[in-house]
Amino acid sequence: MKKLLTFAVVATLALGTFTAQAQNKFRGIVKYEATGSLASKLPEEYRTGELKVMDGKLYANQSTAFLFTQNQFAKCIIVDERTVTMCYDFSPILNFLATQDVTLPSYSGDGRIIGKNTASQQDVDSLTIPVTEGYYLEYVAGESKKIAGQTAKLCRIHRFDESGDDTPLDVWYCDEMGPQNNFMFMGIAGIPLEFALTFGDNTLEIRTVEVKSSKVKDVDFLMPDGYKALSEEEMKTFFEELGEELKYLQGDEDDED
Repeated sequence: MKKLLTFAVVATLALGTFTAQAQNKFRGIVKYEATGSLASKLPEEYRTGELKVMDGKLYANQSTAFLFTQNQFAKCIIVDERTVTMCYDFSPILNFLATQDVTLPSYSGDGRIIGKNTASQQDVDSLTIPVTEGYYLEYVAGESKKIAGQTAKLCRIHRFDESGDDTPLDVWYCDEMGPQNNFMFMGIAGIPLEFALTFGDNTLEIRTVEVKSSKVKDVDFLMPDGYKALSEEEMKTFFEELGEELKYLQGDEDDED
């Protein structure tokens, strides 16, 4: 099951038996800045972001959620140890479909939805087992550097495409903050501090520019109002129907051309 997890997972996994872990006690804010050729093409508000941290809890605001997931509809991501809650706002695209007299057969809401995923112990145990499909984490020994005053270590995420080719992603992380396994970011230990993504000829480089200890409260990790939680099956159906309708409209546009 873990091999199907990505940056933004919307599935409900069975609760497994959890082993006791030492918990990080950092509380504060991690601030990010995006650079690179792709960053220059982003709206200014998406070039910076912040991550609130309270022990094993995380709250990524909209810009950070986008930088981590490249999903423009993600409004926020909330992590509580191994549980990841994604808040999406698909209202713009549903409003567009409405102008085309298109509605989804099984969904009648406004597009503001919540999906939740809880990783099991099996998911955690399999993170570092080498595979040739999906992905696995390789924690590289002896590699470290300072980023925003924090000691960052190197994790190489081996990712395999449909052809079985490995496209590794090097991530500098700090395991002294956040959850033991951060499933907002593929189960990596703690908090990612620096990584670079490549999209064709474009790059998106994301780097921590400040780590600030501060008072954060439980209220800072609440889900926004007005969002409706969908079950695993409802979420799957929503994405399938949305994809089909968009594909159909795209086909009509191609026919007109």
